[in-house]
Amino acid sequence: MIKIFMLFTGGTISSAVSLGNISPASHQVGTDSRIVNAFVNAFPGYENELSFECEYTLNILSENMTFSDWDKIVRTLKSKELSRYDAVFIAHGSDTLAYFANMLSVVFGNISVPFFIISSDKVLGDKSANGLINMKAAADAALCKKYTGVFVPYKNQGKDAVLHKGYQITQSQILGSDFYSIPSKPVVLKDYSGFTKKVILLKSYVGADYGFVDLSAADCVLIELYHGGTTDFECVKKLCERAAENGIKVYAASLISGNYIYETTKQLSDIGVRFLYDLTIETAYAALSLGIEL
Repeated sequence: MIKIFMLFTGGTISSAVSLGNISPASHQVGTDSRIVNAFVNAFPGYENELSFECEYTLNILSENMTFSDWDKIVRTLKSKELSRYDAVFIAHGSDTLAYFANMLSVVFGNISVPFFIISSDKVLGDKSANGLINMKAAADAALCKKYTGVFVPYKNQGKDAVLHKGYQITQSQILGSDFYSIPSKPVVLKDYSGFTKKVILLKSYVGADYGFVDLSAADCVLIELYHGGTTDFECVKKLCERAAENGIKVYAASLISGNYIYETTKQLSDIGVRFLYDLTIETAYAALSLGIEL
């Protein structure tokens, strides 16, 4: 019998449709027999193979997650004697799924008990939802007893479920619900003391103007680059000048190491932008927010 600690945080997988809106469903503290029973009913062969110990720490939609919520989840997990379990399942929403998975990979990157973050593209009452299939992929991986670290099992539309590494999965694009991974490298935190740094995350876009961005409370700035590892040089140059006046570092991600870089990237490197190679933007954001010097 595989023993699983299942932590519920909310999200679509723990929600229901009420008055035309998707909202977190009510629950009894310490249990969520609704989801576990739905899984066993859908896949009865697992009933005698898996034992669930369930607990709630939050019950909110993931778009409303804050660093204080992440801290509560991390501290809940750290308070458990995880060696008692064969796997940890964490039910979470899909809107901030990749940010959460990359963060957990930074904090728990060396964990010997596998973490599986389970989400659903629709409420479980919708027969087309992938939540229970994602949970089945996690169960199959747990039964193998060969995984360590943080993973996201997820089924894209028309595809089989895939087991993504937590530090390689990226946010789903708008107007869709599929998730993909990139070949990025892990970053592992040594000692957890919370989300201690204020990071301003900026996106590259045509006509960008970061002049209105208030840097006074920031510890650093992280710029999400275009796929070619580029961004608007003149725009970022002005940002760097203001950042330097405030002693603020400017980072940029993500680039693939070993490739030729564009002249704009070289120019930005020359004026002090710190380029982060082979990292998802989500890992870079989590690591910097946790105080890791990259």
